[in-house]
Amino acid sequence: MRFVLLSVSQFVFWNSLFIWLLAFPIISCYGQKSVANTENTKTFKVVLDAGHGGYDPGSEGKTANCKDEKHLTLEIVKKLGQQIKARMPEIEVVYTRRHDVYLKLEDRVGIAEEEDADVFLSIHCNSNPKKIIYGTQMHIHSNAAHSSKKLAHHLDKAFQNVADRKSLGIFTTKDRGFPLFVLQNTEMPSVLIETGFLSNPEEEIFLNSPDGQTKIVEAILHGLTSYFRAKNHKVTLLPVESEADERAMAKANSKAVKKLVADIEEATKRLEKVKQEAEKEEAESKKKYKIVYRVQISSSIAAIPSTHWDFEQLKKKKIPVEELVTEGDARGRRYRYFAGKTESLEQAQQLLQEVKKYNFKDAFITSFEQEIK
Repeated sequence: MRFVLLSVSQFVFWNSLFIWLLAFPIISCYGQKSVANTENTKTFKVVLDAGHGGYDPGSEGKTANCKDEKHLTLEIVKKLGQQIKARMPEIEVVYTRRHDVYLKLEDRVGIAEEEDADVFLSIHCNSNPKKIIYGTQMHIHSNAAHSSKKLAHHLDKAFQNVADRKSLGIFTTKDRGFPLFVLQNTEMPSVLIETGFLSNPEEEIFLNSPDGQTKIVEAILHGLTSYFRAKNHKVTLLPVESEADERAMAKANSKAVKKLVADIEEATKRLEKVKQEAEKEEAESKKKYKIVYRVQISSSIAAIPSTHWDFEQLKKKKIPVEELVTEGDARGRRYRYFAGKTESLEQAQQLLQEVKKYNFKDAFITSFEQEIK
């Protein structure tokens, strides 16, 4: 080993350089800390797809001041994205649309695939001709898509437990009877969430209200968290920052809430009417009917006296004659006259032959439903 003697000036130079080189990684580390943490926290990508948009309104709002589906899905997605960014540091959010624009289904799938997303969520609002129906639905492509099925299960449970919503279940292509493009063509776990029915007056108000949308967002946040944690991924869900923030949020929402109070009253009235109609339909469906046959012997725009000679002939043969008045067409009321009534088609045919003997050559058999009491 060879030793080299350094002058004082050389010693000071190399000693300073050595200390600076030791310090550089520390300085560099501190300088990059926030950037490194930011990169490390963005572990998973979630694509949020607001259904419909632009010239495609989706389900239309039914109550005054209530919005169409395309606006509601965008509002919910934006609030959801904001909450994920604020409270789930490991999740990166990607939107398919941030404005009221039309986006092809292929483009929505393309965004998810291009971003190599870990989860795809498509947000929608439902509708049904039967206004009494309400609740949430989770849609997946098939039961063979195990990760999608698990994600749907966690979301469905969260909607029940966190948002206190009625669940209508998890639906596959087989259940629906048709595929959904965005579910069929995405490679990552994908769920289409039907957040509620705009056709149901009460649920429509819920979906339009700030409180309702907050509950929906919270349910999805908890559903995502439990899904990732079940896969042993470290995912954080931070609480709402403070009580003061909650009060500030409530104050900001109060104006919108007041605006909906009148609509809630209107929706309540509509819901009551819907319930009455549903009860009436249900009662009607429980009724039992039987088929009865009559022989129509005459039809006229003017009433025919029951004492008419032709009718009297039938009465003498103990064949009753009945009058039925209908509003008819543009010609006005119609008076129809029937002879006899029987539950047997064979007896009706015999009655027809009997009636034709008494100047009713154009008579014919008709059938009616009659309630069984």
